[in-house]
Amino acid sequence: MKFRRFNFKLGRGDGERPEVEKVNRVVYITAVCLLLGIIVLAAFTTAANRGRKPAESGDGTSASSTAETTAIKDVTTPPDTGVGEVVPILSLPVEGVLGKEHDPDMQVFSQTMGDYRVHTGIDILCAEGAPVYVAADGTVLDVYEDPMMGYSVAVKHAGGLITLYQNLSSVNASGISEGSTVKGGQLLGAVGDSAMLEIADEAHLHFAVFFEDEELDPLSCLSVSAVDKLLSDDKVTE
Repeated sequence: MKFRRFNFKLGRGDGERPEVEKVNRVVYITAVCLLLGIIVLAAFTTAANRGRKPAESGDGTSASSTAETTAIKDVTTPPDTGVGEVVPILSLPVEGVLGKEHDPDMQVFSQTMGDYRVHTGIDILCAEGAPVYVAADGTVLDVYEDPMMGYSVAVKHAGGLITLYQNLSSVNASGISEGSTVKGGQLLGAVGDSAMLEIADEAHLHFAVFFEDEELDPLSCLSVSAVDKLLSDDKVTE
């Protein structure tokens, strides 16, 4: 559409102008105002649409969609720990109370050897002959006699955790042999006095826990109720 160009200069002494010219001037001004309004509205609408439209990546995927997918992937993808199963919480292997604690750094006096030495694992004081139970589901890894710690049984659990029971009697419970599958709470054997290194100590089960060749403090692996029982003042050592 073509707009006619008018002379809008209103000078003094121009005299009267035809009525048609006045009408055309009003129409022109109105049209120009409407056109400017349309242009401004169109520019505002375009800018708003651009603000809402996500930028596209090179493969046609929007940048915001890619960022959202990456964020979800970061949250839901677990790290590769190399451990296929979660290690179990252990139950108390024998009824008793805590004797010597696990301390690979601080030396304690050995009644048997008459000197000071570190003590790994824990000693659970109990009556000789007290039944010993498997602390969690697993597979018997080894059954052997240690020259210093006596009759021993090692059990491997989920996640690579290993429990070791020492100072046992010479007779193991039925079903306890290398390679056999065992359940938590299953009878393993009985407390003996076979540990020559601790023969002068009170009757006890020597209990140790390992993970990836590192010896752990068994108290950190036992259930809360098991630890509470170990710290009880009611000693059963007769």
